[in-house]
This record gives sequence, structure tokens and C-alpha cells, in this order.
Amino acid sequence: ALPVELRPKWGKRISELLRPESGRLLTLIFPIPPHIHDNDSDADADVDADANADVDAALAPPLEGPPFPVTVRDYRKVLEPHGFQMLEGSPFEHEDTVKPRKGKELVCWWKLVDAEKKISKL
Repeated sequence: ALPVELRPKWGKRISELLRPESGRLLTLIFPIPPHIHDNDSDADADVDADANADVDAALAPPLEGPPFPVTVRDYRKVLEPHGFQMLEGSPFEHEDTVKPRKGKELVCWWKLVDAEKKISKL
């Protein structure tokens, strides 16, 4: 339920707390805005798809919270600069997701892989 402006600080702090050799981060991405969900679940989306999703987001009505709507791309923007990599098989919709949240949440595992980025940011 972090406001958008606090997300970069959160990404940096999480990278400081985890060990590169063994640290793993589990994120529950909720709520996912419905107009973004279809374009955002592919971790390997190309640049054009990213640009289109950003345009879609810019044209959408303001997102309010808490909980503040979030996308996989939002997590990537704040975690990858600090050395995190999304693990294979992520993101995914968990089979135990409760009915009212179906299609509105994803589970994603991350690994801290770039120790150089972590060390240079300290």
C-alpha cells in the first residue's frame, strides 16, 4: 500500500536488507489495474509494448488508494536498478487466490543477483 513516490526508496531499502547469495523477495502485486493487466504480465515484453502500456496508463483515470494500484512494470522499475532479477516462472497467478481478487493480483519471486549494484548504492 505504498504511495507511488515512496516506491524507489522501498526498492533501495529491500536491496540493502537481502544478501546477494541467498536473498529472495516474494511480492504480492495487488491491485493490478484491469486496463494494464493484459499488457503487463509478460516479464519479457518488448519496448513497444512497454511504451503502449505507459501511454495506456497515462490516459487512464487517476489511480487512488490505499491500496495503490501497481503493476509488474512498477516493481521492475524500483527493483531492477538495485540488482534484482525476476525469477523464472514469475509472475504468476496463484491457485489459492480468493475469488474477489482473481485477475487482480500476481505473485512474483525476485533474486538479488547483481552485488555490484547493491554495493555501489550503499
